[in-house]
Amino acid sequence: MKGIGSGLTALFAVNLVFAIVALASIGMVKFMKIKFFNKILHFSWCVIVLMTLLGFIIVTLTMPLSIVLVESCEVFKLTLTDEDFFNDVTDLIFSGGSSDTKSILHTCFYGSGLALDELGLTNDLSYFDTIYDQLDAVNNIIPLDGTYTTSNPPPSVVIPAQQTIVDNTLSGELVDSSYTVTDLKTLNKGTNSAYYSCISLQDTWVLNSASCATGYTFLSTDAETEHVGSKTCLGFVDAWMDPSTKDISLRYTTTYFQTSCTNPSSTTIKNLVNGFVANRNDITSDFTSIQTDLQTVADRQKDYSAEVLTFVNKIKQVQTDVAALKDSLVGETNGVIPNTNCKFIGTDLRKLQVGMCATFASSLYQASVVMIVMSVFAFLATIFTFNLAKRFSIGIKKDSNVSPTHQEMAKDDPFQDPFHSPTPN
Repeated sequence: MKGIGSGLTALFAVNLVFAIVALASIGMVKFMKIKFFNKILHFSWCVIVLMTLLGFIIVTLTMPLSIVLVESCEVFKLTLTDEDFFNDVTDLIFSGGSSDTKSILHTCFYGSGLALDELGLTNDLSYFDTIYDQLDAVNNIIPLDGTYTTSNPPPSVVIPAQQTIVDNTLSGELVDSSYTVTDLKTLNKGTNSAYYSCISLQDTWVLNSASCATGYTFLSTDAETEHVGSKTCLGFVDAWMDPSTKDISLRYTTTYFQTSCTNPSSTTIKNLVNGFVANRNDITSDFTSIQTDLQTVADRQKDYSAEVLTFVNKIKQVQTDVAALKDSLVGETNGVIPNTNCKFIGTDLRKLQVGMCATFASSLYQASVVMIVMSVFAFLATIFTFNLAKRFSIGIKKDSNVSPTHQEMAKDDPFQDPFHSPTPN
């Protein structure tokens, strides 16, 4: 706007200066008889004519443009300030077109500004909740915030418990089956006079001597007849395990089983003892194999845990990446969705409308009107200057008493074109 005003001022100044020069030139030629100013008069007159033409050309271009701008600004203003008018305009523009575009524009100009809601993108964010639920499920199985590493993976919870069971079964601290408990009770009834008065034994059989509570504890180095008939506790696992070194027939003889004692008989008791020995050998063999297998499984489990931990580390990274992605989308500080409210478009366009229409368009229109006025006055000034010069020229001719020749007229007429040589009669 400042530039337009400066241009108009300059154009007005040029016209005014050359108009003054033209008038001064007329005076110098008329009254001072200085023909040199005749050229200056012609030059000034040409400049004024050119400025007049330039003014009319500029007006021809700017006047329609300014009218279009003023009318457009009025429509623009109504669109930005009148919701009903906005709806009418968008209905006209998008008739038969995309309704999503119209909805988004209305949201940006007169709605909440959450254009992504109109596109349904925020509904798809529920997928993130599904991902988090699955990651939480993994975290419940394998804690993602543990302090283990691939070189120190988390140990198995089950295998140590199984190893303890196998070790305790091998040592006799745990019985291998309920049948063993039943048979052991049967054996102890047949070797203790507290149950049968027809025998003179007080032996108590256990799987391991560590379970002995009273009486003499039979050692693996003792002979078969050690403390026979007295309170004695014998352990199969650690005292009476090898049938090649311990013969039950040497301990249980007819001396301790009366002939009238048929239940239990010495043969039945010996068979039970030998059956326990054989059973313990089988158990030792089987559970030793299980023990070896469990160690192998434990080693494999450690390798597997290291692989699982590698997977867990990747899951951690996924969890971190998903959290960062979600924050970039819906985070209150840096999230795209909360920070892409498009209401600023309407606000900025309203500022633009005020700046463009209230200043530029109106100033351009006013400048066009002023230019018309200036051009008309410049045109009138051109005519006035021309007529004034011709009037002075005609007046000189009328004051002459003698009819001059063409050469004399050319000599006496100060406004005669100096570049034009009159032709003789």
